[in-house]
Amino acid sequence: MNSDDILRVIYCGHSRLAVMNSGNILRVIYCGHSRLAVMYNGVILRVIYCGHSRLAVMYNGVILRDIYCGHIIYCGHSRLLVMNDGVILRVFYCGHSRLAVMNDGVILRVIYCGHSRLAVMNDGVILRVIYCGHSRLAVMNDGVILRAIYCGHSRPLVMNDGVILRVIYCGHSRTAVMNSGDILRVIYCGHSRLAVMTSGDILRVIYCGHSRLAVMNSGDILRVIYCGHSRRLVMNDGVILRVIYCGHSRIAVMNSGDILRVMYCGHSRLPVMNGGVILRVINCGHSRIAVMNDGVVLRVIYCGLSRLAVALITCTRTIMLPDYIFIIDVH
Repeated sequence: MNSDDILRVIYCGHSRLAVMNSGNILRVIYCGHSRLAVMYNGVILRVIYCGHSRLAVMYNGVILRDIYCGHIIYCGHSRLLVMNDGVILRVFYCGHSRLAVMNDGVILRVIYCGHSRLAVMNDGVILRVIYCGHSRLAVMNDGVILRAIYCGHSRPLVMNDGVILRVIYCGHSRTAVMNSGDILRVIYCGHSRLAVMTSGDILRVIYCGHSRLAVMNSGDILRVIYCGHSRRLVMNDGVILRVIYCGHSRIAVMNSGDILRVMYCGHSRLPVMNGGVILRVINCGHSRIAVMNDGVVLRVIYCGLSRLAVALITCTRTIMLPDYIFIIDVH
């Protein structure tokens, strides 16, 4: 880029080299044992080793960043970087802990390769934390989480007043939340995908399995797509937002303990809405029954020999339904 100077070169093999402006190396990333980047007057800007050690030096030979992946050069239990008057700028541990201290002993950044990583910026506030194991946590300004990336099963990102900005899961699920805790985008790598946009309303839900369910505006169900046996979404006022059971039953409770929707993975499914009135009942076995408004049968669909649909006042409130329909434990 510009005057035949190499802007960026990435090798898939053993080395990668990028040169920018006056032939000075801007960034070099090696896939093998070492990585070296030099910026400004031959001073090493960043060095990242994939093997045993990593070293970065910035400004007059002072170490700016040092990252060890292996066992050599602070590769064991500790790694230390010193910046300006002996104050620790950044420390990365490959083992159990990493500690970085910036200005007056305040921790600037800490990244753990093991189980935990912690970064603290200004007055002990955590700036960034990245976990290589099961969890990663980043906190920015007044303890608010800035970014968290999980290498294992989940990754959360929180931006501005604890609101989640972006969450990307490497395992089974991915979730992104933007502005006031409202979910912006959720992409699951496993069985399901869920997206919620603005005011907590679910925008889109895509399941990889048998069904999909999306709830839009005022908790009304828009679409439902199930990946396995059953999935349920409930929104608003401490009500259950989502409940996924791996076993035989699933229950969601909405407002005043009233069941909003219940889906069973076994032989029957029963949802109750408002004052214990049955809203919809779907049995996976021999019969399906749906009751709407004061016990009046709205629709009944049998999977076996017959199908029956009854609307409005055709039936009375004394409809003979299986006992289990009315035996509901909301607790």
